[in-house]
Amino acid sequence: MISRPAKLRREHFSLAIEQEQTAFVPFEDIAVIVLNHREINLSHPVLSACAEYGISLFSTGDNHQPSGVFLPFLSHSRTNRLLRLQLDIARPLAKQAWANIVRRK
Repeated sequence: MISRPAKLRREHFSLAIEQEQTAFVPFEDIAVIVLNHREINLSHPVLSACAEYGISLFSTGDNHQPSGVFLPFLSHSRTNRLLRLQLDIARPLAKQAWANIVRRK
């Protein structure tokens, strides 16, 4: 989540986040980016890298609630891996997990 003014750009295989200092985060380590400030600028290469690496990008409005989303056409490999693991769970364990979720809600 980026909650302060920033400039986002692609630098090789990393997202460069320019604020008081510049931080570099490898795209392969990112699953989701939330833009939670009105003064965040990003370049087209950042959007292309998000699509290439399967990164979802959410923007928020003045009330800090999601107002827009950028989703890649191809889903992220981690998402597919987790989905496959969930599908392979034994039926009794899946039912127990679901009952637990319903109870907590």
